[in-house]
Amino acid sequence: MTKAKTQRQEVEKEELTRDALELLRSPRIFAHYLDIVRRSGLAGEERNAAVLNIAGISRLLGRPLNVIVKGPSSSGKNFLVNRALLPFPRSSIREITSSSALAWNYASDDFRHRIVYLQERNEASGAVHPARLLISEGKLVRVVTVNEGGVRTTKRFVAKGPIASISTTTKNQLEVDDETRHVSIWVDESREQTKRIVLAHSLSAKLVTKHELKVWRTAHELIEARAAAQVALPTWFRRIADSVYDGDVRVRRYYPAFVSACMAVSLLRSFQKESGGRDEEED
Repeated sequence: MTKAKTQRQEVEKEELTRDALELLRSPRIFAHYLDIVRRSGLAGEERNAAVLNIAGISRLLGRPLNVIVKGPSSSGKNFLVNRALLPFPRSSIREITSSSALAWNYASDDFRHRIVYLQERNEASGAVHPARLLISEGKLVRVVTVNEGGVRTTKRFVAKGPIASISTTTKNQLEVDDETRHVSIWVDESREQTKRIVLAHSLSAKLVTKHELKVWRTAHELIEARAAAQVALPTWFRRIADSVYDGDVRVRRYYPAFVSACMAVSLLRSFQKESGGRDEEED
């Protein structure tokens, strides 16, 4: 590599870091996020995209969010997930399909603090899906048979979490053990949403530039670096816990998810404390 090329890369890195910090310090960062996923082709579904964004950021926490996107075939579930995850670094996402199921056996640390994206959860996923164990146990131990030089032996592989699991399914409800480990969201099946999608394919889109994607992915790298410091909730958060209704056992599922979402937002918003001012228009 020539010296001139190295210098160009250093200049580009400095520019990306500067632009990424400017993005992170904006009080309108959620609006900026929705703008880029909208321009990438997503019509409607802003609320679901925002949920997936927070779930993706939560991968950096000790207890990430896990989301199941539900809807009938051809409703756009996987397109929604793909667009929502577009601003994230490719290295932060591990996509698993039925054809790559054996990847669980040899993952080691490859899933740790990653978004594990599982397409189409169904009977083919098996009775106890590996993601369920990674979520509940924080690790996945697999003993598999391998062929080494013509000799078949067994080896023990350990895949480590935590992970933020994002799944899609045509089922309205999965097995109870999967349901209790995830927050469910449903794609918009309304006629109005169908109209939005049709119109989106009929209009000239404002394309997302490579530079924009690089800025967003640099921003996520900065968030990941900051997440090395523990995210702590303020002492007054105890008052929220005291006021939560405890007459429904499902609170045990949803309140921890709420806390993780708050911590993910706090991690994202922490950059704004460094800003010298605030935009006139906020989210």
